[in-house]
Amino acid sequence: TGEEPYSIAMTLLDAGLTPNQFRVDAIDISKEALHKARRALYTRNSFRGNQLQQGKRYFKQTTDGYELCQLVRNTVKFKHGNILDPLALAQNNYDIIFCRNLLIYLDKSARFRAIELLDRLLMPKGLLFVGSAETGVITTNQFVSVRCPFAFAYQKVKHLGKRQTRDSEQGRRRNWETSSSLPTHQSPMTVIHSLYPIQEKEEGQNQEDQTTSSSLSALVNRQSKAIKQSCLQRELEKGQESLLEKARRLANQGSLEEAATLCQTYLSQNLTSAEAYVLLGEVHQGLGNDEQAEQCFQKAVYLKPNYYEALFHLALVQEHRGELAKATVIRQRIQRLQNLKS
Repeated sequence: TGEEPYSIAMTLLDAGLTPNQFRVDAIDISKEALHKARRALYTRNSFRGNQLQQGKRYFKQTTDGYELCQLVRNTVKFKHGNILDPLALAQNNYDIIFCRNLLIYLDKSARFRAIELLDRLLMPKGLLFVGSAETGVITTNQFVSVRCPFAFAYQKVKHLGKRQTRDSEQGRRRNWETSSSLPTHQSPMTVIHSLYPIQEKEEGQNQEDQTTSSSLSALVNRQSKAIKQSCLQRELEKGQESLLEKARRLANQGSLEEAATLCQTYLSQNLTSAEAYVLLGEVHQGLGNDEQAEQCFQKAVYLKPNYYEALFHLALVQEHRGELAKATVIRQRIQRLQNLKS
């Protein structure tokens, strides 16, 4: 319904890019969702935390809700499409693709076709962002982790040098801490699989573009260093990893069977850990065990009724199974929780 691609566009604008320096293509199989996205009209429930306050300059309050400004809307192009269509986006190539919480709901054959399409759509050295539960389904002969904390990002292997590929593979096995929470810009209503290319720069690009790119790079580097320092400090304070942290690290590296075993061991000692059940559910999704995953999410909600991540996963599971009425009830519950927080 537009929340995620519009959030991507606003983030790029906030980082200093101008509208002519990027384009966001948002693809969805639901024509109804695309129609709502093009309206760009949202209620207070569409915003998490203080997002509305942070982005208020992009919205105009009306009697029907909050209307997004034309500047942002013009940077996003919505398209109807199916990721399993071999002709989908045949004439497009992208520097970055966001495809989160979709692959885990496909069977093995469909997942292979989807990954092949994503690989074809990516430019050389292009980046693919997936969901936390999907790290185990990304094939290592096509993609390698970029080793960025708190992000599940991969780069195309065949466009990397041999040494860089080997170093990246070794990096996947190093200890680094990550978060299991949903990304801030994840839409609470509908998952939009957004793609946006940043156009190739001409050799004669002006100095302003170079300055903007340098500023953005410096900002990302500072944020990455701050995150790494924070992670290191927490590790020093805790002294050693807990079983749950080890399980999360293994899951992020694609060692799903080992991660599941550690989660189960942890739960045998911590029977009321909703967080552990959510992680185990995500691991089961990565392994294709949808029934076990749903049971884990249900247990997490039983232990912690207002657990957003567990409710979100349950809604996705039921939507995938075609139980739209049940999914709608959960979505409404999530909206009420967000409304209370605001």
